[in-house]
Amino acid sequence: MTTKATFKWFNFQITGFRILLILISILLSQSIYANDFVIRKAARDLVNGLCDQLTKNGLQITLGSLLLENTNISSEFSNVFLNNVEYEFKNRSEDVVEVIRNIGYRGTIKMRGITRYSKGFSNFNEEETKTNQITPVIFEGHYRNIHDTLFVYSRLVQIDGTKIAEQEVKIPLKKIGYKIKPDNNIKIKQAVEEIQQVSSRKNDFNTHLWFNNSNGIYKEGEEVLIWFKTDRNCYLKVIDFQTDGKRVVLYPTERDSKEVLQANRVYDLHKKNVYSVVPPFGTEIVMSFCRSVPWENHGEIEIGGGHKGFEENISNKDIVSGYRTIKPSAPDAIPEQSEVTVYLTTVPK
Repeated sequence: MTTKATFKWFNFQITGFRILLILISILLSQSIYANDFVIRKAARDLVNGLCDQLTKNGLQITLGSLLLENTNISSEFSNVFLNNVEYEFKNRSEDVVEVIRNIGYRGTIKMRGITRYSKGFSNFNEEETKTNQITPVIFEGHYRNIHDTLFVYSRLVQIDGTKIAEQEVKIPLKKIGYKIKPDNNIKIKQAVEEIQQVSSRKNDFNTHLWFNNSNGIYKEGEEVLIWFKTDRNCYLKVIDFQTDGKRVVLYPTERDSKEVLQANRVYDLHKKNVYSVVPPFGTEIVMSFCRSVPWENHGEIEIGGGHKGFEENISNKDIVSGYRTIKPSAPDAIPEQSEVTVYLTTVPK
């Protein structure tokens, strides 16, 4: 009898525990739905406010960056908000003909607030846009937290830099439910401060480094595609300052040629390499350094997988200083150089 009673009581406990888990999951899902509804409404109000200011239709919108104000940093919130902005723009078919997020060979738009290249798009066809009455524009913005409210500002900018609309919306911070700063926010700020301590000089020629996601945000498991172009023959190094503090040479790897890159050609840096998003998540800095003479070894070591990296005791400042410092091959012959910086943010699925 005792055994049976104990068994029944055990079953009752298990059943009660399952019911409790179900109730918790229902409450969590309702909370997430409520938060998503608030963000969706804010995105709708933002898009409607922008479109109501337009004096022309036929917009081809490329989704650019949504950054924490006064930084080059995005977040999980940025990704969710941009997803909703994309959806709302697609619902404005009377104003918008296309929304672009994965740019590929459309390339060289203003990325992450860092740099705007010639006419904004590498494959921009002015005659085609005139014929079809299409207006290419970039959506970009930033957000700031004041007390318990998140202010999200955005604008639509033509490829010549002309602003055609701007709008701001407010979201109660407690209704967001997503991180507004990357997990490695403190680390990435320290890395930026270290890099900024290194003196730099004006680029001697133009180089372009761009990625397949125009807003620079990647989800777990997503593949990262990288392209590069230069207007002078040069030797390239691409360094990734990763979320966990490691520094990895993305290009060249042991699978890539170490030969000079030819001017006015587009290079797929991912052609022989696979770059995909894995934890830990956060913001990382990708810097390309290109110069007219071959590179020496600046403390690079083998780290496996055909990649090189750096010892932990070498600072970010020393790494960047090594690539920015070029010894003249002769007293009157200073090699030319160029660099580009891009910020990427990775988030969970």
